[in-house]
Amino acid sequence: MKPLYLAILVGQGALVGSTFLLIKVLVDEIDPMLIVSGRLLMAGAALATAVLLLRLPLPERPQTYVYLFLIGGLGLAFPFFLVTWAETRVDSGTASVLSASMPLFTAAIAVWALNDERLTPNKVLGLVSGFLGVAVLSGGDFLQVGGSALLADLAILFASAVYAMVAVFTRIYLRDVHPMTMSVLVLVSGFVCSAPIAVAIDSPLSLGALGPVEWTAFLMLGFGTAIANCAYYWLLSKVGAVKASMNTYIMPATGVFLGWAVLGEGLGWHTFVGLGAIALGVALANEMLRPGAWRRTSGAGGTPVPAMSQRLPAPAEPTTAGN
Repeated sequence: MKPLYLAILVGQGALVGSTFLLIKVLVDEIDPMLIVSGRLLMAGAALATAVLLLRLPLPERPQTYVYLFLIGGLGLAFPFFLVTWAETRVDSGTASVLSASMPLFTAAIAVWALNDERLTPNKVLGLVSGFLGVAVLSGGDFLQVGGSALLADLAILFASAVYAMVAVFTRIYLRDVHPMTMSVLVLVSGFVCSAPIAVAIDSPLSLGALGPVEWTAFLMLGFGTAIANCAYYWLLSKVGAVKASMNTYIMPATGVFLGWAVLGEGLGWHTFVGLGAIALGVALANEMLRPGAWRRTSGAGGTPVPAMSQRLPAPAEPTTAGN
């Protein structure tokens, strides 16, 4: 992976990781669906302004708008709600850790659905290392839950699976749509789907009870979502579904650290061991490290022989049905 792509991957993962803290600040004050709707409204408005100023192209095919509307409602607003609701029952660090399961779902789906995504041994090692890091980072607490906490954990895992399906779907059908344009249409669609439900559950007038801290968190959540969403779709178009989803291994590190620094959530030895395993997983899955079969070996006479993966032709690009 190019240094620029890696830098954006890390930055995007850290930005998403900070949202768990911001959500935790808000869930005690207003309904989760109202948080989701307001978040999507602010993010969509910010990116829509940028799209208009930059005069970016809009999709031409009506079918593309149908796809983006479905992604906005079912693939963004719905998992946003699941995670936000879950944070009424679990702490922000646990939520960020469980959300890091997305690459496992993405890898499994992408290998089956995409021609240019292959679950190589290097990726397997990276995914396993990253998942073990997530397990260590959680301290094992999420395995000893019951009642509403268990439902919250399952909701977060289901949200991760939905995100993975959306990543693969986008890679297949929407590769030719500009990332920022795609982000705007998805965010606006998510707002259109969530706003009626939010208003029916909790009056927008309840926002008047928010103090300066809560409003600051709300604004940071909205505009941070705009930047993170745009960066994710850009990465998806450049490096593929599996590698783009590796941002969720950066996310729990940020989420756990901010939960400790701001909310006083637990931080022990397992944090540092987990972070090391996560960093190793990111490096392996992005082919920054190539153990075993990826090292060049010497042939007869000392002539270097390329590894098998270097001798095989590149897989064909998948066909697209979007735009």
